[in-house]
Amino acid sequence: IQAVGTPQQRIVFTRVPGVPYWGGVNFAVYNNGTDNRFEYVDMSYGGDNQALAFGMLSVDMAQVYVAHSSLRNSARWGIDCYRAGYLVLGPGNSFAGNSFGDIRPACSN
Repeated sequence: IQAVGTPQQRIVFTRVPGVPYWGGVNFAVYNNGTDNRFEYVDMSYGGDNQALAFGMLSVDMAQVYVAHSSLRNSARWGIDCYRAGYLVLGPGNSFAGNSFGDIRPACSN
């Protein structure tokens, strides 16, 4: 999966009006290529109602590169990794207001 915006045209994932939180984006076991990228992405008000994942952006036995992105106001983690999820953090990321914390300590990077 590639969600690659630009500084002028960022990609936005957020809730719909009247809904407190949405689930999130989950990079799962069979999505482990090195081309998984989130760049210039703004995510907010996610991280809820996921059976296994506890983050707005979740990495499950996959690898994901994240750069120039913001993850804010998650009901749980901003980024969650489990079952050997591998997170590569590039430059320019920001985090704020994520209930469990910004990045789960289990994330390798």
